[in-house]
Amino acid sequence: MKTTATAAMLLFALYASSAGLRASQIHVPADFSTIQGAVDAAGAFDTVVVAPGTYTENVIIQGKATRLASHFLLDGNLEHLRETIIDGSNPVHADSASVIRLINAGDALVLGFTLTGGAGTLFRDVSDGLLYREGGAILTEGGTPRIYDNLIIANSAADRTGAKSAGGGGIRCGYGSADIRHNVIAYNTGRYGGGIVLFHNDGVLKNNIFYRNAGGEDFGGGGIWATSAGGTHTFENNTIVENRSVLDGGGILLWANAATMANNIIWGNTAGIDPQVRLRSGAAASTVSYSDVEGGFGGTANIALPPLFFSSNLYLDLLSPCVDAGSPAVGNYDPADPVDGSLALAPARGTRHNDMGAYGGPGMRDFPLFNAPGIATDVSSAELGTVPVAQSGTLWLRVSKTAYGLARIDSVLWGGDPLGALDVETALPVSMGPSPADSLDSLKIIWTPNTYGDLQDTLFIYHSDGTVTSPIVIALSGTAPGTTGDVNFDGVMTSGDIIYLVNYTFKGGPPPQPVPAAGDVNCDGNVTSADIIFMVNFVFKSGPGPCS
Repeated sequence: MKTTATAAMLLFALYASSAGLRASQIHVPADFSTIQGAVDAAGAFDTVVVAPGTYTENVIIQGKATRLASHFLLDGNLEHLRETIIDGSNPVHADSASVIRLINAGDALVLGFTLTGGAGTLFRDVSDGLLYREGGAILTEGGTPRIYDNLIIANSAADRTGAKSAGGGGIRCGYGSADIRHNVIAYNTGRYGGGIVLFHNDGVLKNNIFYRNAGGEDFGGGGIWATSAGGTHTFENNTIVENRSVLDGGGILLWANAATMANNIIWGNTAGIDPQVRLRSGAAASTVSYSDVEGGFGGTANIALPPLFFSSNLYLDLLSPCVDAGSPAVGNYDPADPVDGSLALAPARGTRHNDMGAYGGPGMRDFPLFNAPGIATDVSSAELGTVPVAQSGTLWLRVSKTAYGLARIDSVLWGGDPLGALDVETALPVSMGPSPADSLDSLKIIWTPNTYGDLQDTLFIYHSDGTVTSPIVIALSGTAPGTTGDVNFDGVMTSGDIIYLVNYTFKGGPPPQPVPAAGDVNCDGNVTSADIIFMVNFVFKSGPGPCS
């Protein structure tokens, strides 16, 4: 998947004019095997360009405005965001577990990555002298950092060990002024600001998606938690949906100082108090306009209608009330379609009038697929092999996900072949997510045949992924071999089996083993004296063998 030509031209124009591209480029892994090694060698305005791959690192840029970018910077290919992963899950020290730290790094840039697995950094805040663990994926302190075009997925700042609190599960920007655009910030957790914390930071948030971030146990705020340094926050054209706070402000919580919020979609968030937008007393001067806010919110041209998302990437449906409903000012128009300049460039909809949400406004760009789990099994048919009657065979089914998103296996059923019992030993329901790596390797299917023959059955796996047909259907087969006539189950057919059948038929002895049908040697559906005569002829008179 690539950006459109227009969007790519905008991308190059934005960064090519910066000091970062006038200085040197250092490539990872061509020049340095690690990102940190390249950052350490970089000058103040050098650009560290990272090739696709997974880098298990915790990177710090301190005291210099180094640019850090994936190959998205070079060609605008959106897939580089998914293919270039910095995984912070294995830090050298547990208290320095942010994926990236920007410390007094001027206008340092982070562009075009998936940032995941971070757990925040323990540090002493200068305002109150207390310890906090913050910034699961990104921690910034001071400066004017730029965080553009990233997937910030499945990070956490929730461990209060030795700390007053923990917050900013996705991002924490302290002091200075951060510029944060075109990011997907999803599935992060923090005890305040599950998605982002702007602390004494006059932040700009434009064209971001805040999706299913959670927390808020200490100071509230599921998606966004913010207090400024005395200026005004600017939140424009963001999609803020399905975030959760235990306390208040499931979507947005403003602790103090004002914010100007326009052209946003704020919907489906949950909290104990004010689930969509929470304005503490110090933030009462904030304004909301041209936005879709569930439950309604006072302000210019706000609406309270279901936004009608078209797909898993939260695109707007053509009939969405958010299409062309944002600010009517020409400076807020969506980019023009190059074929018909009166229409908006996709994925914006309708005319060029601003669409509410992340896919509207002059800074609109597309995102790579981030919320279609793509749940699948690695087989469409499975062979259980050869399993003796009354014994059990095991089939381990891998269930994988190809993209980010939560998925759940709800139940498993089968068609009901009479050849024996099928069961699932894995406790259901079971959840997977949100990372593609969160696949299930242990869906354990047990087959215990109760008679001889060939199994032909169907396994149905019911799941929650709305982008994939449910149930997933797998054809099952297997063989339960056996020798009818070996009724005492000793591996051979002799006079002992005849005596065993006589005792069972006339004297109430134990049934043939391993199942009563083992004694039906003439295959007429019953175990009677006729089967005894059949066995006598076979054992002593070279008669025909028992049927299978």
